[in-house]
Amino acid sequence: MTTTVLLLVPTDATPDHLAVDLAQLMLRRGCRVVVIGTDVGVLLDAVRGYGSARAAAVVGDHGDAAARDALMATARSCFGPLDLVIDPMRALLDDTAAHTVALAA
Repeated sequence: MTTTVLLLVPTDATPDHLAVDLAQLMLRRGCRVVVIGTDVGVLLDAVRGYGSARAAAVVGDHGDAAARDALMATARSCFGPLDLVIDPMRALLDDTAAHTVALAA
């Protein structure tokens, strides 16, 4: 079974390379990865080298409560249910059954 990971790319001072490196690591390990964030360049770097069967980039501000539900629905539409949500900003998303990993100290 392939793990589906949602990686929320921070919009704050967290270095962009962290999201790119983490997405690439998950992809190399065979996961399907959806990245959500506002910086198109960072999102494309995060999924570079992997096709649409394994990687997706969704542009949007996951910190915006009004957009959150639509972004989560879009993420799920890419590969189905999420197994892992990696949230460096510790944003409260929804009642997803996925395990959430907060990377921020």
